[in-house]
Amino acid sequence: MPMAARSLSPRYRTCANSASSALASSAYTKDVDLHRRVKQRMALTQQQIQIIRKSSTKKFLGSLASCKNATLKKKLLRIRCQTDLALFARYFFPHHCRLPFSQLHRDIFRNYRARMCDSLLERQGQNWSVAAPRGSAKSTLTTLILPIHDILYQLERYIVIISATLKQAKQRLKNLKAELLTNELLREVYGKFPHKKKDWSVKSINANGVQIDVFSAGTELRGITHHEFRPTKVILDDCEDSDAVESAEQREKLLAWFQEVIENLGDRYTHLDVIGTILHPESLLATLLKRPDFNGNIYRSIIQFSENTALWGHWQALYTNLADAQRATTARLFFNAHRQEMLKGTSVLWQAKEDYYELICQMTTRGRRAFFKEKQNQPYHPESRIFDPEHFNYFRIEGDNIVRECRARSETADAGAARQQQVSLNDLTIFGFLDSALGSSRGKRRQSGDYAAIATVGRDPHGYLYVLDLWVKRTPPTKQIEQLFELHQRWHYQLFGIETNCFQKLLLLPLEEERKRRKQAGEQWDLAVREVTHKQNKVERIMRIEPAVANGWIVFNRQLPALFFQQSEEFPCGSHDDALDALEGAISLSARRPINHQAMGTRKSYKALRHF
Repeated sequence: MPMAARSLSPRYRTCANSASSALASSAYTKDVDLHRRVKQRMALTQQQIQIIRKSSTKKFLGSLASCKNATLKKKLLRIRCQTDLALFARYFFPHHCRLPFSQLHRDIFRNYRARMCDSLLERQGQNWSVAAPRGSAKSTLTTLILPIHDILYQLERYIVIISATLKQAKQRLKNLKAELLTNELLREVYGKFPHKKKDWSVKSINANGVQIDVFSAGTELRGITHHEFRPTKVILDDCEDSDAVESAEQREKLLAWFQEVIENLGDRYTHLDVIGTILHPESLLATLLKRPDFNGNIYRSIIQFSENTALWGHWQALYTNLADAQRATTARLFFNAHRQEMLKGTSVLWQAKEDYYELICQMTTRGRRAFFKEKQNQPYHPESRIFDPEHFNYFRIEGDNIVRECRARSETADAGAARQQQVSLNDLTIFGFLDSALGSSRGKRRQSGDYAAIATVGRDPHGYLYVLDLWVKRTPPTKQIEQLFELHQRWHYQLFGIETNCFQKLLLLPLEEERKRRKQAGEQWDLAVREVTHKQNKVERIMRIEPAVANGWIVFNRQLPALFFQQSEEFPCGSHDDALDALEGAISLSARRPINHQAMGTRKSYKALRHF
């Protein structure tokens, strides 16, 4: 009490205390009124909230920058980021989201938002499977950023994250905890995340009322709950082991665990997400992608390969030339000089991170098998694979000559064939074959329909076959006919075959019209065509050429398109085999002439080639 008050009599002292209390009460009342008025001014109607959520990102960020009230600014951010997942990721995690988002990321955001529901107990759980390339930031989004979003907005109550090993799963949780505790942007807008030491461990955390547990694949998880909730979201992220997936027994064991444990882990409100890379055609992820109760998507780093295989073949020779110490620079200069032609028709998943040139470099240095497995979600299948491009016999064209590449051969190999290293193109009899397709030119059918393929093979006097060219493309029938004659101008076919099963017979009319048009225009038109009607199953027909390929009687141009080698690796389990079908047709057409069996060597399996 002030000295003046202490000198007053008790009566006046009481009056002074009463006055002081009244003033304090009056000041408090003013503060409360001021706080209430500020709160009322900051209160937003449902209509205003919808405007904030639906306005463009650019417009919203402009309004946010002009906002001087820090409290209101935070509130606007919280409202907007509840439904704008891209902004949430970009604004609060700039250290993870440095590059523009890819189609994969946009689809993840779209799927997440579509499944958001106001009432957790009333929602219907959904199954989602995603096959994405290695290095595509799928785990960053699905096991880090989006679970944090679930915590902040309490969209889930109990999240379970499962990885191939417990070490991987713990690391996922460690990264998540680090963001919650050290991300200053998050803490500034959403506040701190107080936690009890007993609630946070290397395998479990509880934040904002949301429980997250991590486990390894194959763990017994029956009956786990958090309060009244069974797991509301289960995330399987890269839950398959690269070595174990090669074992049929291990694959069956993992599938049984998934069906018996994981699919019975939640309730009707449980979302089940399976994200990873397809490591085997019969892996768990590959199986789930085919199930009708899973919404599945497959993403590839290279969506469309280049149309110009010749220039890329020349580039590869420069890039792998060990005699050139500056081969990487030499190859890059060649690419820069022919960039437009070499990139024609190409399309990639995440241009900002891995452009087409970078991906082709990876495929060249790491090998096709690893590249197609890890970046294309098209793995090698050891049990059912018929053709292995790594063991093909190859040649390159130098001027008017074919130069065969030397390859290690067994002691029983044909010595005459081993000595034959160079063949003149003029000594070859050239055959071609068109495996036609209807060819959709727009929409989703363009990406999923069959390819048209034209195979060109040359037969030397000894009976060896050289696969000179393989044109593979989704294009209308009229364009296929035009391409046929363009190839004829280059290769001068002695005989050309066209499949006339079903609709393919209709190609004979535009073929004849194109022949007449070229004759009148003074262009090359005299193409000898043979109609071919197949009566045998396509897979069986293609498998007949395997002995000739294995024995080196069929030799392949190094510059054939990547799509051909891809279809060869995947046969007979792949989605497409049009290039192989065309090749078998051309080989069958050429094999009608007698073969010099003596030159073919003493292998017993030469009869397989004779009976094409």
